[in-house]
Amino acid sequence: MSRSLALLTIPARLAAVVSAAPVPKGRVLPVQFYFPTSVGTRWVYQVGGREETERVYAVEERDGSMLVSVAVLGGDSRVVSVSDKGLFQVPSGIPVWPAKPAEPMCLLKLPERADGSCRWEVESDTGPEKYHVRYVALRGETVRVPAGRYHAVRVTAQYVIGGTTREATFWYAPRVGLVKMVSGGTVKELKAFTPGKE
Repeated sequence: MSRSLALLTIPARLAAVVSAAPVPKGRVLPVQFYFPTSVGTRWVYQVGGREETERVYAVEERDGSMLVSVAVLGGDSRVVSVSDKGLFQVPSGIPVWPAKPAEPMCLLKLPERADGSCRWEVESDTGPEKYHVRYVALRGETVRVPAGRYHAVRVTAQYVIGGTTREATFWYAPRVGLVKMVSGGTVKELKAFTPGKE
């Protein structure tokens, strides 16, 4: 997997939810998990002319977080930490670029504010290249993908890697995760979603 595609798939594990009723300014929306936490959950994505399948194979509760292990069929596996603080890519024993080996990489910072936005940044000077990522999560919208219609939160990311700026947009649905990603000429859309058993 190329470095830029690997970087773009890391944030693809996060999700957010927006309340249907207006929330008074300054109030925090109710916290929900923004990623499935059940073994057996399965996503099938359409990426160009091919399919990519991911599956949750283990879930462990630790220190107030759910550690969700996800396998990409024919590819790598990863661990995502899900809690009321947000969504984090957990580093493995072998450093995964671009995350620092000792620190989880914040994918989604919670709670979402009532104005529908949330901003956070990720930066590192370790790994093969320096990078800086600025994220903005915006109020929800309906997005259509081959798997159906989802009310999702749009997250935009601006990456500065080795002096080059790239942008990507991700759409996340509650309890589903990534439903769509657009980055350069790459479009990744959810084709099928099967929740795991509680």
